[in-house]
Amino acid sequence: MKFSHTNIEEFIELIEYLHSAEYKTARKEKTLSQEEERELEKIEELINKHYIPHKEVERKSDEFYETLLKFAQHDYTIQNELDSAHDTINSLAIAINLLGEELNNSTVTTYYLNDIFNSMKDMLITIDKQGYIQSVNHSCCEVLKYSQGELDKKMISTILEQEIVFADLSNNASSDQIYTLIAKDDQQISVVLGISPFVRGDEKETSYVIIAKDMTEIKNKQDIITEKNKQLENYLYITTHDLRTPLVNIQGYGGRLEKQANSIKCFLEQCQLEPEVKQNLDKLTNQDMPKTLDIILTSVTKMDTLLNGLLHISRTGKARLVITKVNMNLLFDSVFYANHYLIQQHNVEINIGDVPDCYGDENFLNQVFSNIISNAIKYQNTSRKLKIEITAETKPNTVIYSIKDNGMGIAERHLDKIWNVFFRVDAASPQSGEGIGLSFVKRIVHKHKGKIWAKSEEGKGSSFFIELQQKEFTEE
Repeated sequence: MKFSHTNIEEFIELIEYLHSAEYKTARKEKTLSQEEERELEKIEELINKHYIPHKEVERKSDEFYETLLKFAQHDYTIQNELDSAHDTINSLAIAINLLGEELNNSTVTTYYLNDIFNSMKDMLITIDKQGYIQSVNHSCCEVLKYSQGELDKKMISTILEQEIVFADLSNNASSDQIYTLIAKDDQQISVVLGISPFVRGDEKETSYVIIAKDMTEIKNKQDIITEKNKQLENYLYITTHDLRTPLVNIQGYGGRLEKQANSIKCFLEQCQLEPEVKQNLDKLTNQDMPKTLDIILTSVTKMDTLLNGLLHISRTGKARLVITKVNMNLLFDSVFYANHYLIQQHNVEINIGDVPDCYGDENFLNQVFSNIISNAIKYQNTSRKLKIEITAETKPNTVIYSIKDNGMGIAERHLDKIWNVFFRVDAASPQSGEGIGLSFVKRIVHKHKGKIWAKSEEGKGSSFFIELQQKEFTEE
């Protein structure tokens, strides 16, 4: 149906008539025909259903305005009453109420996250894809001496000394590498970083979250420990070196005393002595004196071996690593070749697959794996054929090499002690060494920024695990 200007005017006049006193009087006095009354009632019902009085619109508009004004002031407690006779207005009231609930939930979550963000003791920084700082927490401002908001929109290079290609980092990328943050007063703060990429819901570009842990105090303590270790290494070197002088004297004069005892023995053999005196002297020269001298010289040899081992350990601390990429397949071939005689003599079965390379000093690493494998051969279980299995597991930045044997095994109570200098599981055993080898091995592995540990069951065998760097590193 098309309405002309005239039709609209007539329609307005009809509405005004239906709301007029004249219409009410006509209905009351029944001056309208039944047909006119029915037609006008239908029109009135239709109009009342869709027509909202102006005053009702003004009242609810004022109410909605007050509600939205409260929302703008972060007050979401107000609710609109559903008191209108018109569904449209009530629906609008419900929609505004729901908006308030959503804003309240969103605000509570935001405040909660902000509280977490700013209560963290570690420094937390978010940056965009281009490296511009989006936000920092209170700890970051406090440590770096910036006021809140002062770092916003600044490049991360403003506070981070090293250049980092964030796009190359995987989720939760972190390492033991020490980075440097620059404070506002140019103070340098040593930190380790945890970096994670993320995509915000309203953005398509990747941003990054950086968690920086202040390592200044820890690094200072590490420097003190490193200096103390150097002093201990010097003391150890000096002490063991100086002990060799009297030891050499004991060894030399012990040998001379042995020759003098032999001379006395020859002299006495030429003398005419009483049988009883001769018998006593023979016992002294042939049994007692040789036995005493043998104990002295054996003890000297043992002490010399121990001092050499201690000197070896002290020199290891002083030695600088020559770090290169090490072909571990060739290194194990070299270790097997060096132990070829023992492997054949004891009919040792060795199983090894293709193992990945690592970074380190090839000569030192050769000593590490030679020691572990020779120990496996030395402490084999004679009731069964010795089997040695070598495997490797690759981690994000490291490789863990496993050397497993079915030898004698080590009791669990001894596992923490086997790395101590001079500790021997069974000192009385003929296979027992001087208790220096594993301490030496652990020292080398730590110089390579690696880890070494063992698992074992007495009577069933042992497994040694050596974790080494898969990427190039520098010795600290």
